[in-house]
Amino acid sequence: AKEVSRVYADQKCRLFLVARNFDKLRMLKADLMARGALEVEIFELNFLEFDYYQDIINLIISKISRLDILLLAQGELQKQIHVENNVNLLQNNLVANYASHVSILVSFTPFFENQNSGSIAVITSVAGDRPRQSIYLYASFKSALQVFLKGLRARLYNKNISVLDIRPGLV
Repeated sequence: AKEVSRVYADQKCRLFLVARNFDKLRMLKADLMARGALEVEIFELNFLEFDYYQDIINLIISKISRLDILLLAQGELQKQIHVENNVNLLQNNLVANYASHVSILVSFTPFFENQNSGSIAVITSVAGDRPRQSIYLYASFKSALQVFLKGLRARLYNKNISVLDIRPGLV
């Protein structure tokens, strides 16, 4: 996501970045402005705290008249043994790798539909296609996200809105 934002900054785009670490966002903003971005707005959001999603989404929507591309690149991969043995960690992983994406996309979909154009890109994982014993819980969350994206793509197909599922291997 950082590299993608640099490409768009080089193209003089206007960027809205949301992440859980505000200090890293500030440093990235300075880098993007130096590269030529027209504007960079940053918002801090812990993706595990659903109470703030709609506030951030409403704030972003209030500041834009058009949204060309929405890129989601959040998630986390933790050791399977830790996730298996801690229900809170399991729930956090479910939110970080699936539920947060769905919540954000469901909230932004009407905006895209109203403007009748745009692109949605989500980084998932090849693990959703090829679960392994060592990461089968993570893989199941990514697989569920891939199924959701297929449904969203079908919903938006006739509305000039593309939905891209990016599945990198080991990063």
